[in-house]
Amino acid sequence: MSYVRVFCCTCHVDGVVKAIAIVTFVLSFLGILGYFTGVGASAIVSVVITAVCAGCLLYGVTKEQPGFYWPYMIWNFLRIIGTIVAIVILSLAIVGLSAYDIEIKDSDGKIMTREARDEAKVLCIIGIVIYTLDITLAIWFQYIVVKGHRSMKSRKGIN
Repeated sequence: MSYVRVFCCTCHVDGVVKAIAIVTFVLSFLGILGYFTGVGASAIVSVVITAVCAGCLLYGVTKEQPGFYWPYMIWNFLRIIGTIVAIVILSLAIVGLSAYDIEIKDSDGKIMTREARDEAKVLCIIGIVIYTLDITLAIWFQYIVVKGHRSMKSRKGIN
C-alpha cells in the first residue's frame, strides 16, 4: 500500500487523491467569478473542463480505474504550463512598465503616467504571487495524483 505524508500525518494515497478531486471540483466553480469579472466565456469553459476532469479522477479512485486519472493529469499539466506562461508574461510586463523612457498607452489611448505604471506594476506583482501559489498547489496535486495512479496500477498488476 502506498502512503503519502500530508502536513503532520501519513495518509493512504487514495484518500488524498479523493480529497484532491473534491477540492478541485469545488474550487473549479470559483472560476465562474471570472465570467462576472469580464474574463468572458473562456472562464465557463475552463470551469466545465476542470469539473469534468475532477469528476473523472473521483470516479477513477472510487472504482479503482487508473485510466480515469489521465484526464486530470493532462489538464493539470496544461494548467501548470499555462500558469508558467502567465508568470513570464507578467514579469515581462513589469520590465516594460519599469522602462520610463518608453511611452506606454493605456486602454483609452492616453500615455500612462508614472503613478499609473506603478499601480500596474503592483497589480502584476500581485498576479505573480497568486499564480505562484496556484502553481505550487497544482504541482503538489500533480505529484500526489501521479503517485496514486502508479500505486493503483501496481495494485491491479497493470503495466
